[in-house]
Amino acid sequence: MKLYNFSLAPNGLRVLAFLKEKKIKLNTHEVNVRDGEQFKEPFKSMNSFNCIPFLELDDGTIITESVSICRYLEEEYYPNPPLFGNSPKQRAQIDMWNRRLELDCLTPLGHALRNKISFFCRSGFGWY
Repeated sequence: MKLYNFSLAPNGLRVLAFLKEKKIKLNTHEVNVRDGEQFKEPFKSMNSFNCIPFLELDDGTIITESVSICRYLEEEYYPNPPLFGNSPKQRAQIDMWNRRLELDCLTPLGHALRNKISFFCRSGFGWY
């Protein structure tokens, strides 16, 4: 199993925080998003959505999206302690807070970083 990540991005940080909390060690590859590496081979063929992070399973299956990666790892390998809840009510509340975090915090933060920090502009991905 191998995690392809860009650890400076909010979604990459989310997966890294989950791994640390669960004490999971994964083989990882840092993808250079600033140079558009996710649009080049072999990543383009592996992940047609060109999004980071993504997880490659031992059988070649690709799982994208940070929450989906975390859910897979918890349910398949590391159920204790459960970070996604033990009951339908707990899972629904955790999903609710995950969505609020994404929509109200991470999305605006990502836009601010991408559009206001010259570091991202030099790479050609900024808006100014």
